[in-house]
Amino acid sequence: QNTSLKIVALKDILIAMWRLNIISPPDQCNKQDECLFLCPASADRSEFWNQVYFDNPVAQDLDKGSSATLNASGRIQVVKAICVTTWRFGEQAEAASARDPSFWPIHPTLERLYQYKLLLEPSLLSNNEWKAILD
Repeated sequence: QNTSLKIVALKDILIAMWRLNIISPPDQCNKQDECLFLCPASADRSEFWNQVYFDNPVAQDLDKGSSATLNASGRIQVVKAICVTTWRFGEQAEAASARDPSFWPIHPTLERLYQYKLLLEPSLLSNNEWKAILD
C-alpha cells in the first residue's frame, strides 16, 4: 500500500478517536516534555481497543473505513503510533489548519514562492496537474 495513504489513514483514525472521546491531547507540551496523547489503555489490550474503536461501526464511518482494513497486528501498531509516539501539533493537513498560528506565516510565504517560481518558469503554467507519487 502507498505510504502516503497509510499516513492519511492514521490521521483519519487519530481524528476519529479524538471525536469519539477515546483519546485526548495533552493540555500543553514544551520542548522537554514528550507530547503524548492520553489513552485509556495500553496498546497491547487488544480486546479493549477492538470493543471501543476497531469493531465500532461509528468509528469506521468516521475514519472513512481506514480501520476496517487492519489486521490484529496492524491495529496494535496504530494504537502504539497514536498512544506511544511523541506528537508535534501543527501538521496543517485539514481544513482546520488555519486555526494553527503557524499557518499564517507559512501559507502566504509558500504561495509567494510558488508564484515566484511560476514567473521564473512560465512553462509550469501549461500543466498544473497534481499527480500521486507512488512508492
